[in-house]
Amino acid sequence: MILNEAAEAYFESAKLKVKANKIKDAIQDLTKAIELDPNNPLYYAERGRVRSDYLAPSQKNNQAAYADFNHAITLDPCCAVAYLGRGSLKRSDLFEKDIDGALADWGKAIHCDPNLVEVYEARASFYTLEKRAFPRALADYMEAVRLKPGNRLNYLNRGRVRYRLGDVENGLKDIVMALQMGVELSPSMIWNKSDKIILAELDSIIQANSNLREAYILRGMCYGFLKEPHRAVDDFSRAIELNPDDWLTYLYRAHTHSRLENIEQTLTDLNRSIELNPQQARAYISRGMVFNRMGEIAKAVQDFEFVVEHYPKDIDAHDLKLPKVIAKLKKALEG
Repeated sequence: MILNEAAEAYFESAKLKVKANKIKDAIQDLTKAIELDPNNPLYYAERGRVRSDYLAPSQKNNQAAYADFNHAITLDPCCAVAYLGRGSLKRSDLFEKDIDGALADWGKAIHCDPNLVEVYEARASFYTLEKRAFPRALADYMEAVRLKPGNRLNYLNRGRVRYRLGDVENGLKDIVMALQMGVELSPSMIWNKSDKIILAELDSIIQANSNLREAYILRGMCYGFLKEPHRAVDDFSRAIELNPDDWLTYLYRAHTHSRLENIEQTLTDLNRSIELNPQQARAYISRGMVFNRMGEIAKAVQDFEFVVEHYPKDIDAHDLKLPKVIAKLKKALEG
């Protein structure tokens, strides 16, 4: 297919506007792309996806989205992204839900493009949340992780499913992998259970396997949320004994030492975490805060500036006001 450059420009512009949450403008750009190249199925499929995912649910909006997906499939009977979008809309349609149709569309999407990871993710989510068909969900998450190994949520969800199926060891390993990749959830949010219930389960797991490092990490997190920091330190220390090269556990233990006002131990663990994994924002932010508490303002500024320069997305994600903090600290340095 020879691409229409002007239409492609509107198509790319629409993607940027979706990221900026300018949904109506994105739909307008996609409409212009279609006007310039009415035979490109991807433009219709994308407009249908934007309508179904971002507009307020209504019969009118859903009908417009269905029309886009259907037209994309008419133009290309193997348009995988159109089947994906139409299937997802059939699953979520508040006015005319069609579960069998959703599964059929997702199956067609996989037939047309076996490497379209989003289909496996959508179907796995459906099997997990609505069908409670955990073996089928696991099969789809296995494919999702294989196709997109950098996606932390796929590891988290696969871990949850494995845990539900009784594959505790691999389930916990997946969950800790997700934490290492940047998932920031408490154990109660990971499992949708209270910390005390999870703690009891982890106690039983550790009794059965005293060398399962991931169980100590997660139990340490539970103790942290239950405000038992001394026990948390003990569990993180045991996890470090089992793997002295895990940067994440040093980071967690540092945060726990900080709660206990053990400043020197906090700094030691943060330094070790950074030594093991220099490509992380969390430890630099935490260390900057420790330096600030110690009165080492120049070192705090250095860590905060490193984060601003190398990890601006982390600043936005956590709504950190580091630039203002840096300016304030530099003013203090100047006297």
